[in-house]
Amino acid sequence: MNAVLYPFCASPFFVWLTPITRLVPATSSFAIPCNKNEKKFAQICMASLTLQYYGAIFKVIVIKVTKSERDVVEHMKNDIFSLKGKVCIVTGGYQGIGETVAAYIADAGADIVIFDISDATEVADRIGQEYGVRAKAYICDVTKPEMVDQCIAQAATDMGTLDLLFNNAGICLHKSVLDCDPQDWLRVIDVNLNGVYYMARAFGKFLIDNNKTGNIVNTASMSATIVNIPQRQASYNASKAAVVHLTKSLAVEWVDKGIRVNSISPGYIRTAITAGSNPEYQKLWIESIPMKRMGTPEELAGAVIYLLSDASTYTSGADLIIDGCFTIV
Repeated sequence: MNAVLYPFCASPFFVWLTPITRLVPATSSFAIPCNKNEKKFAQICMASLTLQYYGAIFKVIVIKVTKSERDVVEHMKNDIFSLKGKVCIVTGGYQGIGETVAAYIADAGADIVIFDISDATEVADRIGQEYGVRAKAYICDVTKPEMVDQCIAQAATDMGTLDLLFNNAGICLHKSVLDCDPQDWLRVIDVNLNGVYYMARAFGKFLIDNNKTGNIVNTASMSATIVNIPQRQASYNASKAAVVHLTKSLAVEWVDKGIRVNSISPGYIRTAITAGSNPEYQKLWIESIPMKRMGTPEELAGAVIYLLSDASTYTSGADLIIDGCFTIV
């Protein structure tokens, strides 16, 4: 069977050459994408088409690309990490990781909404002025679902819409199981797991009710993967492991809604909280990290922006560990 071939699209997304391992049945028919300015497609029989190059026999593997796939690729070429035109909620944005990453998200172009149990108005104002974006803070206790729902609704009204969520609020308690009473346990689980769940649920409901797509990044921890020493923190470890699996569950449940859900798992990060930890603990932590230092909140920002942006349109349910190699040795 003769094949009429039009110019191959140069993008590796569409055409590959691989050594022949088997023949495709002669009834198979595929389309070769042409130059993006052309509309022609060449119908070919895969079993009849071989190429010889320096003595090696190759077959052409051709993928028929849908319009939606082409649109994704074309869009990704421009400002792949940009968050311009988006509105992003950051929980726990009053200080630490949340405050720092919120500024980087603003630098990527997004308007910022901060939810925190403390008044983060000053932080929001500073971010808005420095990066030329809209920024507003709301006092929100993420452990109270009714308050979460109210804040989501108010923020959507004030900002016009909501697109992204950096679900970051969390606490840590260094207590052994025998010293951690039920109230201590419930407090950690309530903030770290229930708070993440309430926020994700309310945000996801807003997107679905308004026929919108969107992205969520939850903050888990390397403690979801390993058991930290010498400190005893079973409540924290369990809560963060649950966040990782909640992330995977939400990713699958909402995949057909166009909502991507991923998580980051930081290692030891230098913040006001870790700086106030037992000095002997800190010494051992740093000695145990192959990079021989703690990370900084700034070093988490790139991962969060990647997962919130169109750079990661085929990534959902992933947990990105950012720990200076701590968990792999």
